[in-house]
Amino acid sequence: MSHELRTPLNAVIGFSESLESGIFGALTARQKAYLRDIRSAGKYLLGLINDILDISKVEAGRIELRPDWVDLHGVIRDCLRLVKARARCGAISANAKPL
Repeated sequence: MSHELRTPLNAVIGFSESLESGIFGALTARQKAYLRDIRSAGKYLLGLINDILDISKVEAGRIELRPDWVDLHGVIRDCLRLVKARARCGAISANAKPL
């Protein structure tokens, strides 16, 4: 299961990084921003897949949990980056009033 999920996702992440680096030619700022969002979303999804696979290992008794510190600033920054991109697509601004 992990191979079937990780392999195509790693390809998406890798291709987005290759395109962003300009390997196939120059990109506009907007195209680079979209590629950063694609790469970020791909890495986020890969993290979720890894978490799900880890949970299944815990439930099967094949892994032991150990508490650890979390970079909360980094987690919030990544979440905001994804939410901001979706908000821009929906023409939602930080000053928008709720319905």
